[in-house]
Amino acid sequence: MTTRPAEHIPFVNTEKDCQLLSQHFSDSTVARLSFENYQKVKTQLPQNMGVWIDPGFDVLDRIADGAEPDTGQVALFGSAQSIKSVASGDVSNKRVVEEMVRSVLNKVKAERSAWISIPQLALVEDSARNKINRLLAQTTRTWAAEQGYRGKLILPIVVTHQRQINKKTDRDPKVKQAKACYELAGANGFWLVESSLYDQDGAGTFDTVRFPALVRFHQEINAVIPTEAISIGGPYWGLNLVLWAKGLIRFPAIGLGNSFQYHIPGGHLQQGSARVALGPLKRLAVMSSELKQWLTDSLAVVPTGDAAHATFQQILRNFDRLQSQESRTQIARFYKDWFDRIAATPAPGRALALYQDFSSAYVLGKGLPELPATEKTARRPERVAQQLMMTCL
Repeated sequence: MTTRPAEHIPFVNTEKDCQLLSQHFSDSTVARLSFENYQKVKTQLPQNMGVWIDPGFDVLDRIADGAEPDTGQVALFGSAQSIKSVASGDVSNKRVVEEMVRSVLNKVKAERSAWISIPQLALVEDSARNKINRLLAQTTRTWAAEQGYRGKLILPIVVTHQRQINKKTDRDPKVKQAKACYELAGANGFWLVESSLYDQDGAGTFDTVRFPALVRFHQEINAVIPTEAISIGGPYWGLNLVLWAKGLIRFPAIGLGNSFQYHIPGGHLQQGSARVALGPLKRLAVMSSELKQWLTDSLAVVPTGDAAHATFQQILRNFDRLQSQESRTQIARFYKDWFDRIAATPAPGRALALYQDFSSAYVLGKGLPELPATEKTARRPERVAQQLMMTCL
């Protein structure tokens, strides 16, 4: 009996990601990697899994802001002069754009990628990149026809600031542009992500403005894109699951024990603190001596017969080992179990099942002490679940 592939799409960046992919997410339809990272870890990927490669054109967002192309970018995209020209949105020299697209996509195709991201620059607040993105889309279609590419072409829609989509008057031109690029490229699907959104922050505007606006953006994109299109959202921690459970995307993009936010490539990311999944609360927390004390205090509040008591007790018992080396494995295991449980619910009932998950977490969290100050605006244990809960229905 053949196991049906799961609907999640892990975003893979490192060798550790490959290990967690093999251990916990080997039933994924495809794994998504940037071309740069694929070159580093391709021998570590599961042999039988499809690969979605993104050439990383959104790195040009940083170059448009004045950053110099590094040697890796020049090697992939061409001369520094050509890179700066495309990054600026210049369409006066079509030959430069077409040569760059063909060169990059030929390199990606050579890796036998099942899916390829259509070259696109990330969104900005005005229409400055509309012409260059339409040209990139059209050139991709021409390339695919010339090369006989039979894989899937995925249109990236990368939002870089909430102002771009919070109001309908801002979203409408973005929807129109997405439809145009989708059709020009002959795309098979789209991937939509809000790169400035970390949905565990607990900010006061999440459940009143940002989450609803992103949901509406997905609804509006879906209204102009063919219903059979591959649709992907995220990575986030929980909002990707909400979008999936509500039927607004087919595939939630996910992190592998970390990276529950999309970062435009080319930046310098600081090493994050070790975190642990507080499963009963459907959230993460930074591991520290203060969190260890919080677990002790919470165990005094949660009844011993409650499943949350056993979970917190297990985390506390293994705290030092988790903090030093196994926190990502613990998070990945929890996330996979969580996803599979919701996926086992028939599709029409998933939004309600996820709502009930968050509702239970909210009720539990309301009775617990505040988390340590490292959680900032999400110190209340129920905060993350509360905001995601309100977006489910």
